[in-house]
Amino acid sequence: MKDHRTLFTAFDRSDAPNYELVCAGWNVEATDHLMVTALAGLSDDTLQRIHLMGTVAHPQPLLAESRALVISSSYGEALPMAALEALALGVPVITTNVGDCGETAIDSRFLVAPNDPRALAAAMTFVAGADANEYDEFRTAARVAAKRFDIAETVRSYADVYTVVLHAA
Repeated sequence: MKDHRTLFTAFDRSDAPNYELVCAGWNVEATDHLMVTALAGLSDDTLQRIHLMGTVAHPQPLLAESRALVISSSYGEALPMAALEALALGVPVITTNVGDCGETAIDSRFLVAPNDPRALAAAMTFVAGADANEYDEFRTAARVAAKRFDIAETVRSYADVYTVVLHAA
């Protein structure tokens, strides 16, 4: 589901030689057979720049230090909490167009088809290559996007719907 193979292949193909890919999550460890398979065939340089952290109790510091959060899922996602947390921290989300993940992309260049390592690599290269001013704009747009998912705003939206429905009845 998470399609780490596409993620790793995209990172290998991206033009981001000064960046590292830090991956966290359940079974995202060098000893997991799915990770070993997904990493097979990558260059030694790329392998040295990929860090598998496993389950992380407090991922916010990792997110806060990140240039972007990359979601490479090929199916089965709804609206990942990690994406909302990243946006709230001002971290742009590069994501595949699976489930509601697209709702977290601040720009169409950050949204790619699933199972497409070339498109994912292009999005990663785009974010990696952004200059300081452009990247600051990404961070601002991420924080603005996060406000759409604010719990108080969600409650107000539901209340508005209920009000309309009750008055129409």
